[in-house]
Amino acid sequence: MAGKLTPITQGDFSGGLNLAANPFNLSRKQVWRLNNMFLDEHGALRTRPGVTTLGTSPLAGDGLYLNALNKVDGSSKRFAILRVGAVNHLYDQSLTPWQFVGAFTTGYNTPDSIQMLDKAILAPGYELPQTWNGTTFTPITAIGGQTVPPGAKHLIFHLGSLWLWNTNGTTTSLDGPSSLRMAATNSVDDWPNANQSFISKDDGQVGMGMASFTIVETGISPVSTLVLFKNYSAYQVTGVFGSSNFAIQKIKSDLGCIAPRTIQFVSGFGIVRLTHKGFALFDGVNDKLISEEIRPGIFGDTTGEFTSLDFTNTDLSWAGQVQNPPLYVAACPVAGTSGLSRIFIFDLVRKSWSFATVPYTLKCISTVTIPNQVQLEGLTAGPSKHLRLFTLADLTDDGTDVTWLFRTKPAFIGSPTHPTYWDSVMFDYVYTPPETPSTVLTLHSYNTTLTDSTPLPFFRTEGIRTININRVTSAVYAEITGTGPIKVRSLSWLGKPKPPTSLWRSI
Repeated sequence: MAGKLTPITQGDFSGGLNLAANPFNLSRKQVWRLNNMFLDEHGALRTRPGVTTLGTSPLAGDGLYLNALNKVDGSSKRFAILRVGAVNHLYDQSLTPWQFVGAFTTGYNTPDSIQMLDKAILAPGYELPQTWNGTTFTPITAIGGQTVPPGAKHLIFHLGSLWLWNTNGTTTSLDGPSSLRMAATNSVDDWPNANQSFISKDDGQVGMGMASFTIVETGISPVSTLVLFKNYSAYQVTGVFGSSNFAIQKIKSDLGCIAPRTIQFVSGFGIVRLTHKGFALFDGVNDKLISEEIRPGIFGDTTGEFTSLDFTNTDLSWAGQVQNPPLYVAACPVAGTSGLSRIFIFDLVRKSWSFATVPYTLKCISTVTIPNQVQLEGLTAGPSKHLRLFTLADLTDDGTDVTWLFRTKPAFIGSPTHPTYWDSVMFDYVYTPPETPSTVLTLHSYNTTLTDSTPLPFFRTEGIRTININRVTSAVYAEITGTGPIKVRSLSWLGKPKPPTSLWRSI
């Protein structure tokens, strides 16, 4: 057709995913759908790193928690907590097969741990917290005249002391679902009864996790605070019990936390976690939602494309951080499915979202720090597999190419309803031999669909695939699916508007 064609190019995808019901409102840097693709340093899309099995538990028990004990002598011991029967067991992962260390007395679904005094301190729910130094597994104790905390659902090492939060299922004189306890400095067996406070114990909420946070303001010395989350509220604790500056103040927000193990302190940003309204970020002053672009992925939608999360089990969700690229990763349960099957990825540099799926039923994920390494790891349902997740060294999921998808924002000239002659679309890609990715590119509009599955040339590491459209229609978009490692650098549409009197027809 005669006349000059207008190029419409998207070469920057750094806005990430936007599940907006009206796709014409997407920004020029966003995409309409995205799965198993991350953003690279320059805003291109690339296949997510792979998942690799590091080991397999010899037991049929579900994996609940994993971490590593790093000692001052430079040694490191990995450990895991598995559900065996009705109770939890601690296992030493440094031996093959994993060696049984000791049994807890209950089956708390989301145990936690911190490292202190060359020991791992374990929060096992409503039973005595335990310590493990790599050899000995023992419960905490208390000095005569003190009341030892009967349990802990959450714990943290803050300002030189061990703090416990939500210490008992019922309220007693010192303990309960809203009780905060603090040990003496550098001790796990010294629990002064005065180092205790109930945080709004009659509000019908329970302790749902905590995190340390340092507030920095110009001209004012940094202040380390402890942030406590309940179901629909949060509090900041300044100082320690007995100090002159000790204070507990409610945060001006109704965004608490519904999934304790999604709480992550993200350096330079604040505390991210899952709330009853979506994912939120507390920066020390303001508490705001950061997940509006992906709300249907959390709460479902009216079209049925997205099923909501399983809000009766969101407390089983887990989150961790990837160091390269810098990501916040949260795995959550979906209604009608088992395990943690929906993975939310938040790019910490560009503050944009994507989704990921893995070929395993995840039970937990954790950022594990071992000498010279920080990486995201996870456990699956029993018999548990120990996985390394989303590490750049892994190109496949245990030898199977990663399947990915993205859908572009609609392209139009003038307005989304104006008839336009579309000549072609160009898909700019790059990959590294011996990788052999494959793609299927499908073009959509209200009256036309074209599919192209021409194999990428195996002898070219980069190129432009041109798909001829030769159609008159309104707005168009492309959905590209594929397998294997690839980088998508841009898409470019060529078209020109038709006169308003033009017949809307396929040429």
